[in-house]
Amino acid sequence: MKLKHLLQLSAAFLIPVVSHATDFPTRPIKLVVPFAVGGPNDVVARLIQEPLTRALGQPVIVENRIGAAGTIGMTYVKEAKPDGYTLLVGGSTPVIAALMQKKPPYDVARDFIQVSLFGSSPMILLSHPSMPVKTLGELVTYAKAKPGAVNFGMTGRGSISHLGTELFSQKAGIRMTDIPYSGGSPAVEALLKGEIQLYMTSPTDAISQYVSSGRLLALAVASSKPIAAFPKTPTIDATVSGVNVEIWYGLLAPAGTPPDTVSKIEKAVASITSTQQWKDRVRVSLGIETAGFTQKQFEDFYKAEIDTWRAVARKGGLIEE
Repeated sequence: MKLKHLLQLSAAFLIPVVSHATDFPTRPIKLVVPFAVGGPNDVVARLIQEPLTRALGQPVIVENRIGAAGTIGMTYVKEAKPDGYTLLVGGSTPVIAALMQKKPPYDVARDFIQVSLFGSSPMILLSHPSMPVKTLGELVTYAKAKPGAVNFGMTGRGSISHLGTELFSQKAGIRMTDIPYSGGSPAVEALLKGEIQLYMTSPTDAISQYVSSGRLLALAVASSKPIAAFPKTPTIDATVSGVNVEIWYGLLAPAGTPPDTVSKIEKAVASITSTQQWKDRVRVSLGIETAGFTQKQFEDFYKAEIDTWRAVARKGGLIEE
């Protein structure tokens, strides 16, 4: 009898625990954006906000925690309770930025779970029409003849625009001068004015319009094959092999978040990102070419990104000592 009562008592204590995990979510979910309102990470967060609210049956709230190339927001999520109610709309820049710091506030490999990838896209290398080059091959020849004379815009040290151009420079055997800007919009504006000569960015509809009007020149896309948004633009790989630069946006959770909670969130996001409506929206808004990834695909992609950009930063002497 005592054993029977003990087992019944144990079962009584276990039921609420199992039920709590199964019932997720029971209250609002916070999506933390580590960048300012209006930036690409913020845009994708607000695109997913409403459909994710419907899919999960609880309000999804977007909260911007900006600063330090995204590390403030990522640190906040890292330190949050791992229960699925505080998630990060992460991307290339805050992950790369941490790799370049001697003592980063978080470990990009261990402190986060890769829940779902909203989408990714190869970047495009743009130039101002005043540049005395019209092709990527001409740019390489020109830059080799004038080391350091060619400049390029970047959205901060460790940003994807910074290391993406650094990767191109390393593979091409050239040296260029970087000019930092506070964000993508100021960098594009500077390129339009001719204040800088080159800038690597997302192939959005706005960029397409600048290229179509002749205000900017699309030198090449940073991929091994052409992309739909710029079908006539050659690839960097055709001239300088091994330059594949993708900007990506995904959902991360603090390490330790229960697997069944992660699975619920992943399935909810997948039900949205696998639709043609989502793919069309992110292509127009952010130039995303590929959308809809499984959690395993995101994990593999994330690890490859860390390995690639750590190697580029080390070779370029960009890691803090």
